[in-house]
Amino acid sequence: MKIVPADLRGTPFPRLWLGETASMLGTQFTTLAIPLLALYELGADVMQMSLLNSAGDAAVLVFGLSAGVLADRYERVGIMLVANAGRVLVLLAIPLAYLMGWLSIPMLVICAFAIGTGSILFDSAYSGYVPKLLTVRQLGTANSYFQASQSSTDVAGPGVAGLLVQLIGAPLVVLVDAISYVVSTICLLRLPRFGPGADEEEEATHLSAIKSGLGLVWRDRVLRATAVSAGHSNIFHGMFYSVFLIFLARDIGLSSGLIGLIFSVGGVAGVLCAPLSAKIVAQRDWIAVIAVAYFLPGVFALLVPLTTSMGHLTAIILVTLAEIGWVAAVVVNLIVSETLKQAITPDSHLSRVTSTIRFISWGVEPIGALLGGVLAIGVLGHVGTLVLASAGLATAAVWWLVLPPTDRARVQTMRSARGGDASDAPAIG
Repeated sequence: MKIVPADLRGTPFPRLWLGETASMLGTQFTTLAIPLLALYELGADVMQMSLLNSAGDAAVLVFGLSAGVLADRYERVGIMLVANAGRVLVLLAIPLAYLMGWLSIPMLVICAFAIGTGSILFDSAYSGYVPKLLTVRQLGTANSYFQASQSSTDVAGPGVAGLLVQLIGAPLVVLVDAISYVVSTICLLRLPRFGPGADEEEEATHLSAIKSGLGLVWRDRVLRATAVSAGHSNIFHGMFYSVFLIFLARDIGLSSGLIGLIFSVGGVAGVLCAPLSAKIVAQRDWIAVIAVAYFLPGVFALLVPLTTSMGHLTAIILVTLAEIGWVAAVVVNLIVSETLKQAITPDSHLSRVTSTIRFISWGVEPIGALLGGVLAIGVLGHVGTLVLASAGLATAAVWWLVLPPTDRARVQTMRSARGGDASDAPAIG
């Protein structure tokens, strides 16, 4: 089995990949464990779940733009280490508070916000670091490997987390995530260090650097489409997931273990699509692929509200199919979009462009989550909210369909010039 492709052997990539994979696995545990903790242990209602789901992404609204500037101005490995240390401390506080009887929904919301802050800082530094570590021709393959890890942990993480929640309780499962960040830190310690990404003639003030990132994204129609389409999709993603877990647990009656298993089965599609995405990056029209990848999650999401009129087994099958289709489309979208962004953006501004796009795309997700909670307890109910969110997800493709022909040609030229060997796509299994 080919573990690392030939063009990435001899580089520090395997160490970075191992650290990220460990962190991703633990994050999958917490992504499911914290909401299940709120749902089963603290009896959270729809609005409380909406607040909890929106808290992590709300950190993007507060710190997202500044994180990109910091990641461009300071050494990026050091920033990632600081972000890891902060997340470890926050995660350790959750089981401690549970054992002391202090745990509450407000505390979980605060912890989710703090973890989100660490994640946006880490991701901004990471996004700018990878192009420093690798050549342009290696980025598509590297991105497919990172996404393969994400998809693989999507398979293992939720299923194991769901079972562990039943066996030892959600608070203790959070400890696994803390340990994963320690492993990630050990791997990062030996990575090569590079100077700050920003040019010597950097903007004098923090605010001017933030404005520079916003201007870069807004003036470039391709980067603008990347940000706006992701924001459009994430509003409805937040709306959907503010109701999804409660719908599965209370409307359909699924256990935490079965919910975790469904998420794991969906992740299998991501594992299978990750190597395919490396070939798509090398051979296909990026814009057409991204448009389709935005449309399909909405189609598959519609299967979930249909389960209300189905038997229990049929409902489980439909929800699983929805998860498979959604994850597969998202994996392709993320790999192609990330490669496009890295190819189009100068290294000196890549971290702030990344954080600006995430500020726009992730920052609106809390709005969708809160709106979903309001609609679910109001006029639409759970089913109506899921239907509306599904329709909204599919329409995110429009931002790529209306892109002018000149920009389509520009992206196609860039894709052709980038080259790449599809044979280096990762072999999983």
